[in-house]
Amino acid sequence: MSKAYFNETMAKLAASWQGAHCRELDDASWLLVFSQDLTASADYCPFTEQLVLFAPVITLDSQTRNTDFLLRLLNANFSWDETKGACFAIEQDIIALVWRHPLKMLEQIKLQDALLSFSETVSHWKSRMQEVEQTAETMASSVPDNGVLC
Repeated sequence: MSKAYFNETMAKLAASWQGAHCRELDDASWLLVFSQDLTASADYCPFTEQLVLFAPVITLDSQTRNTDFLLRLLNANFSWDETKGACFAIEQDIIALVWRHPLKMLEQIKLQDALLSFSETVSHWKSRMQEVEQTAETMASSVPDNGVLC
């Protein structure tokens, strides 16, 4: 398997798939736009000959940059059933889901299914993390001036 195979597979997908807009960024990377607020990159890793999907989920802020929140992410990584085989990663201040799959085991049809599953997983986690943010903001706004939680 090679970069050429990766690009050929992605080009076929871009031409035929209605599930997302696909656009080549460079010779080893494609942009996937599933919706206005859900994008991912599909990259070819030459060292492992894998397709690597990367999708930002949430930006770390003062509400989510805490031990409990990050431990929950690690627990989700541990079981994999909650992330459907993807793993959470932190790059700078962005929490992302990353999914890897050997290119030699991908066919165009399976790739469409994998991308759809990945986008559903990212969407699910975006919603869950927005709920966590909203809960944290509500709790923070209910703290009285004396610092005691209501």
